[in-house]
Amino acid sequence: MVYYHDGRTATVAVGKGTVNKSLFISTNGKPDASLDTAWVRYDTLAPRRYLGGDISTQVLLPLITMAHAPRGKVAAVIGEGSGMTSHLLLGSPYLTSVTTVEIEPGMIEGSKQFRPANSRVFDDPRSHIVIADAKTFFATQTGTFDMVVSEPSNPWVSGVSGLFTQEFYARVRRYLSPDGVFGQWLHLYEIDDALVLSVIEAIHRNFPSYEIYMTSNGDILIVASNKSTLPTPDWSVFDYPMIAKDLRPSMRFTPRSLDAAYVGGRAMFDPMFADRAGANSDFYPRLDLGSEKARFIHANADGIANLNFDDFDYVSALQRRRIPFDTETIAPVPSIPRQRALTEGAVLRKRRVATAEDTASGTDIGTMLARRARFEDAMASGRAPADWHAWMTDALQVSRDLHGGTAGVVDEHFYTEVSKYLAAQHAPAVTRQVFTFQRALWSYDFVAASALADTLGPDVAAGGTWYPADDLRDGGAIAKLALGDVDGARKYWVLLQPRTKRRPDSVRSLLIGAYIIAADRARKAHGSTQPAR
Repeated sequence: MVYYHDGRTATVAVGKGTVNKSLFISTNGKPDASLDTAWVRYDTLAPRRYLGGDISTQVLLPLITMAHAPRGKVAAVIGEGSGMTSHLLLGSPYLTSVTTVEIEPGMIEGSKQFRPANSRVFDDPRSHIVIADAKTFFATQTGTFDMVVSEPSNPWVSGVSGLFTQEFYARVRRYLSPDGVFGQWLHLYEIDDALVLSVIEAIHRNFPSYEIYMTSNGDILIVASNKSTLPTPDWSVFDYPMIAKDLRPSMRFTPRSLDAAYVGGRAMFDPMFADRAGANSDFYPRLDLGSEKARFIHANADGIANLNFDDFDYVSALQRRRIPFDTETIAPVPSIPRQRALTEGAVLRKRRVATAEDTASGTDIGTMLARRARFEDAMASGRAPADWHAWMTDALQVSRDLHGGTAGVVDEHFYTEVSKYLAAQHAPAVTRQVFTFQRALWSYDFVAASALADTLGPDVAAGGTWYPADDLRDGGAIAKLALGDVDGARKYWVLLQPRTKRRPDSVRSLLIGAYIIAADRARKAHGSTQPAR
């Protein structure tokens, strides 16, 4: 323990790891930020490394927000933490003022242990520290901000949940400049999907535009603005001279790797929130009342974490968004699911031996490479498998490995070779139908996918296990929605409902169900009773 202080609002402690010497700062015993030695010492000669732990959020939170207002001049940061957020914002040559609002003086003193990694907070004349409650600060302001970044402690800490309410967002948005943006951090660990949705809905009710990014596998950033469309991110902010120097210990970020952090935004949630009344509010404090329980039972918001990352990227399919294959074989932040999956696919296609960075954060490239090699060896043998059902399970998994992180594209060589093998070995018809369905669905050939879903649906509804029931249900309904067949989508959704393993209130089920309802309303609003083809 290198710093400890019982402050007027919280107990602040800074500790140093006994083995790796990394630093962490905590509020009432809950760690809020941490840095490893490469960042604390700013060792510019050390090999570049991927970002893991808290550091990826501490880096991406300010920089992704800044990318949406790259020429912003005035910024405010809610919460000091390690000081990295304010420090990186001050790396912009355009900012003339950054005000850090922190309610606990002990947090400011404790964060000095992280110098020089946060040195601009204390040494840059553009930096201003205000000891105040964030609500009070914004209630007394007369000017506006080009950027406001909110990164308080977790909402189970007393008083913090009030910074995630409709009323607070209504206040903050009044202090944004015409081109200003607001960045809100939120965790996905020790919280559930309903509580996370209550915060997103509170932002949805206040801001005409917002987009969500993953900053790790357990943290998200919501960037919002008062404009009807959020400005397109300018990733060149990562190349600002001072910021580029700050990022010297990390793997280089590319536009593709940063785009891979994107989840979705207002357009994605519009159908769901049209009928939902669950926003977190000062008068309906869902987050305050539920966060302690969620933490106690170790809940996780897995539905939000996997919104556009699962066996099938249903969110991108609903929005017709295509994400091509990548060629990068190392992810700067491997804990971001899509970023990691795209690099895994690149490694599989290049058949390259995995590096330490490839296998970070639970990624096992070696297993994927071995699985593909076994699968291809089995096809090269020229013999039919003893168990076609087991073979199909392996085939679908190899396909998912190859296509991880992509949307609307397929590896044509892989599918062609498998199709040739199926034909040569006179595979059962259902085997060919399953494989053709996945190829059609993943390539957005919705006409073929819809027809094949009708063929496979009765068998799966009766208990067949050739294709996961939930995936078939989602894919069939989405394909029919894409064709304008609203009645068909609803009937298919109902047909396979008894076979689903998901809870009805899962984010995935709620979102696809909301799209079906929204499509039905749109059809009735236009006076049509027949499905549009």
